[in-house]
Amino acid sequence: MGSLEVIYPKTANVIPYDKSLLQFHGTIEYDSAGSPIGEDRGSARVLAGMIKQINQDVQKAFKIEKPFISKLPQVKDFSKRQSYFLGKLNKLQNEFNLKGNNTLSDYHQAYWMEYIYNAGKQFKYNVPNNILVKLTRRWAFLDKSYKIPQIRKDIKNEKFLNWILKTDKMDLKGLQKKHIRDWEVLFFELGAEILKNLSDFIAANPDKAAQQIRKDLVKAVSKVKTSKDPKVLNTLKTQLDRLKAIGGLKSVVPSEGITFVFKGKLYKYTGAFAPANQILGMLKFV
Repeated sequence: MGSLEVIYPKTANVIPYDKSLLQFHGTIEYDSAGSPIGEDRGSARVLAGMIKQINQDVQKAFKIEKPFISKLPQVKDFSKRQSYFLGKLNKLQNEFNLKGNNTLSDYHQAYWMEYIYNAGKQFKYNVPNNILVKLTRRWAFLDKSYKIPQIRKDIKNEKFLNWILKTDKMDLKGLQKKHIRDWEVLFFELGAEILKNLSDFIAANPDKAAQQIRKDLVKAVSKVKTSKDPKVLNTLKTQLDRLKAIGGLKSVVPSEGITFVFKGKLYKYTGAFAPANQILGMLKFV
């Protein structure tokens, strides 16, 4: 599957590229389940080269470009920074004895299982394993197949039952976001570190573009703060927390992120772009 991006100054979202491009990115290979398993930038580069050979790379509105490959120089204090990020990762994994092949779903599951188990101890109720699993599915994965009437029938400990009913009314999606906050910050922080070390960007004037994004963010935050909608203000607080945790406005660079293939799978790091995009997008709700 081919990938092409239209870059046009008049429709700029977050990054002011200040140039009009049809930017080839490459072709992505998918398995039978629809998951990306590899990337080939060579085909897009060849196609862009063929277009340039016949002098059709500069159109009336757009210039057609081959895939943009950023330069990522060696980090001077690589070992120190590597130890910093791996230390954070190991701390999060050790919280629930997770391994390298565990997923965020496993983290959610481990969190809720421990949460429920500890509540059972508090109310002197030995939670049967089948109930522990079904409650975990209900709260960790929002699987409502274990219904309230059945929960009332299964659990005879009144205090523990009341705790379940109270917990079930909580903002479970909000709690999930809160639980993985440290994971998100780790990914964003690493992304910001990588992007900060890039030596070139698509933007015509990278320094000017970065300054413009920072100005836009300051204006957006001031505007959104005037909202009287608690949901909007809570969302703003969450995104500002993310941005602050990875270095604040200093972490903003004129790039949406960097993609790479690792062990046949396609990944993308966005750094400060993700919270910046969310904050600027909130202006439509004010």
